Amino acid sequence: MISEEQYLQFSPYFAQEDVEKEDSRLKFLELLITLPQTVKNLLTSTETVEKIIKIGESFELDEFDIEALSLAVRKLATGEVPPVQGTNLIINEVGVPEEKAATIFNSIISEILAPVVKAPKQTPKEPFSRTPERPDLKIDPGTNKNNVVDLRNR
Repeated sequence: MISEEQYLQFSPYFAQEDVEKEDSRLKFLELLITLPQTVKNLLTSTETVEKIIKIGESFELDEFDIEALSLAVRKLATGEVPPVQGTNLIINEVGVPEEKAATIFNSIISEILAPVVKAPKQTPKEPFSRTPERPDLKIDPGTNKNNVVDLRNR
């Protein structure tokens, strides 16, 4: 169980709020409104904070690096930084070597982000026996004596 202080310090929602510029914070809050509820829940849940702390401690990160890690989680969860740049994000935010950053990134994906970014279920394609609808191209013999279909007036 985490304390209120730990929640405020390590939550992706509050990540670096004390040092974040006002326009950056407003940009994040505007983005937050557009996100799916599952992402909003991830950014604000105590379970996420506990996982961030656990990952940070398992890689022997200090509290400042764990705060930076929570910001990285936020940027990945909101799509601000694409997953292909995840390792570089960890390197830049946390300041660890590339190998360690890659391992931390993999932990974030598998332990925190995986439940949110599940691939949607594929629906089976319609069987081929279904006949496509065809437009009615019948010619009214009383109005078109040249047996030509006038597509402009359809």
